[in-house]
Amino acid sequence: MAVDFTKISEPISNSLDTDYIDIYRQIDEGPERDLLYTNVKCHIAIKTTDNPNPENVDVQPIITSLRIHAGTWVDLKNNDYVIAKKCDLKGNVLHYYSGIIGEPAVSMARQSVNMEMSTLKQGDEPIPPPPPIEDSVLITINYLNNQTGDTIHETVENNYKKGTDVIINPLNINNFTLIRTTLNGETVQTAEIDNIQENAVISFYYQSVTAITDIRPLVYGDYIKDNGTYAYGLHLYAPINVLSANSNSLTLASNKFYHEEIGEIKILKGDKFRDNLDNWHIITLEPEKTNNGYIITFADTEPVDAYVTHWYGG
Repeated sequence: MAVDFTKISEPISNSLDTDYIDIYRQIDEGPERDLLYTNVKCHIAIKTTDNPNPENVDVQPIITSLRIHAGTWVDLKNNDYVIAKKCDLKGNVLHYYSGIIGEPAVSMARQSVNMEMSTLKQGDEPIPPPPPIEDSVLITINYLNNQTGDTIHETVENNYKKGTDVIINPLNINNFTLIRTTLNGETVQTAEIDNIQENAVISFYYQSVTAITDIRPLVYGDYIKDNGTYAYGLHLYAPINVLSANSNSLTLASNKFYHEEIGEIKILKGDKFRDNLDNWHIITLEPEKTNNGYIITFADTEPVDAYVTHWYGG
């Protein structure tokens, strides 16, 4: 069964997009680019790479590149000129960057684009400052064990502009299932606030589970950390729903999944995965096709030191 990642697009943007960009685009045949959008919310990730000079081993300049992550609704196009504003949590600009962007890589939940950094665009008009956050309200989000009241995931605090509509979707947390939601202590069906005016506290209450309901495949390659930065190496990808499970096998709807950064990946013999109960397994036979899906036969294995990315909906 395909996973709809569009549901996490807005929560990711609300949690991570604390930076801003101005977007300039070449509208006609002339060399100039017109300012189309100002202060578009995004997340700016900085990457530095050591680049040794082959002609002089004593010279090892550092190449700094910039990657912009934004919601799929942001209008980004290849060859746009962008001024990026890296901000702190109070909305103060830490640094300005500028440059031409390439073709955006778009998934269901997010899009990202590389920017070729250069000097700031020179012009008569000053750079529009980021919007002030003084007229914002604070939303505190708790993730709690319903039986004990203990925190099972770090508390999140986000600022939102007054008067806006806010929808907070719960996280999928290993070993737990959501059973109720409260808004300022009152039980609600959805964590939704229309025309938000005051600070609020949203609490998601979970209960522990003991059955295997999903697995996270172990992948080697590009991935995004929870803070929006890119990394490369071993990581556990988004949860894949399990149709049924017993002591040494389980059934999946498909023997492949789509990794947002790598592409389509097949589940094969020898692959390792971790279930929602934090147990590690290795696939011992090639997945077997049945009328109900694919049967995965597995055995227990030692834990692997791998990053668990929640970026893709887990």
